[in-house]
Amino acid sequence: MKIFYDAIIIGAGVNGLTQAAALMHAGFRIAIIDQAQANTDLSKGYDLRIYAINHYTQQCLAQWGIWQNLDAKRITTYHQVNLAFHTDTPSLYLDAHDDHEANLGHIVEQKNWRNAAIEALESSELCDFYWQSTLEGISWVEDEAQKYVSLTLNPHQTLHAQLLIGADGIQSKVRTLCDIPLKQFPTKQTALIFNIHIEHSHHFEARQYFCPQGIIAFLPLADAHHYSMVWSIPDDQLWIKDLPDEALASELQNICHRQWGEIKVISTRQAFPLIQRQAQRYIAPHIALIGDAAHVIHPLAGQGANLGVADAAELTQQLCRARTQHRALGSLSVLRAYERARRSAAWQMMGLMDIFQKLAENRFMQKASMATIPWVNKLTPIKNILTRFALYDFTK
Repeated sequence: MKIFYDAIIIGAGVNGLTQAAALMHAGFRIAIIDQAQANTDLSKGYDLRIYAINHYTQQCLAQWGIWQNLDAKRITTYHQVNLAFHTDTPSLYLDAHDDHEANLGHIVEQKNWRNAAIEALESSELCDFYWQSTLEGISWVEDEAQKYVSLTLNPHQTLHAQLLIGADGIQSKVRTLCDIPLKQFPTKQTALIFNIHIEHSHHFEARQYFCPQGIIAFLPLADAHHYSMVWSIPDDQLWIKDLPDEALASELQNICHRQWGEIKVISTRQAFPLIQRQAQRYIAPHIALIGDAAHVIHPLAGQGANLGVADAAELTQQLCRARTQHRALGSLSVLRAYERARRSAAWQMMGLMDIFQKLAENRFMQKASMATIPWVNKLTPIKNILTRFALYDFTK
């Protein structure tokens, strides 16, 4: 007996699980395949992997039944973003209250997001999980009734679906098996992520420095004395990532002029080269790529997760339209509309991140910011336009 689904998703990270929740909410029968275990433990301190989500993403997560399941005590709501283009220049402030917004967004840990999505999916008969399973092969089948994709899994299992969705990250096996080329754009930077404890409260303010030592993001965690750090280190400053904890904390204190008093590094660290990536195609017959399998952007604006959620929303919308029109879910005519919308959005985001990075590296622009930022801070209507764009339209 064949096991048949509307869609099968490879990868149970936040992108894959969110896509599954969106499709389940729309009434599609789905399966999720992942080589890992089910949920993760939130009791072992803050996760190193966190996401800054905008209002559009929050609305999507609420609509698809994920937001309600998050551990509210582990969500950070931030109200102000402070951008400084040098350690001793005035800062550009974006404040939620200036535009009568409740907040500027939320910080959510990867573990919290995954657990909430799994809980939503496990409550439905429309979703099946295949944990500790890996994708071994893909074949395309055409019989008298329809065309579909057939998957071979390890341990031995064969599943069938109208559509296979690759949500399996940067090293996507779906993308590889479908021979989809990947363009890579090195940034000459390495990301270093870790968590710190600060002496004085951060008052739920996000802060980002653009300075010779790199682009340094302070992302507030739910405890007012903890920050998640994302430090984009230039190749000529890579000695920073190997500093002992005390020396790394001292470097941060010098950069932020002891804004929060004593700083302590309280976690392990992860480092990885920053390479923007774009799949040359997001689709193949009965195949679609989403999230990091399709595109990877620089983390300086914290928009990677929002981009992935927008992928899920667009793909779900196109599949719902196809179902209404009695068209095959995996047909190229259906999937091309998804690809056009999302590749364009990813290219625009990559270009914007490239501009920000070049501005951060340009000393003339850093000096110019000293003269212009005080004036920009007085132009509340202009800042409000920027705020609304970031909250709702930045990744759509």
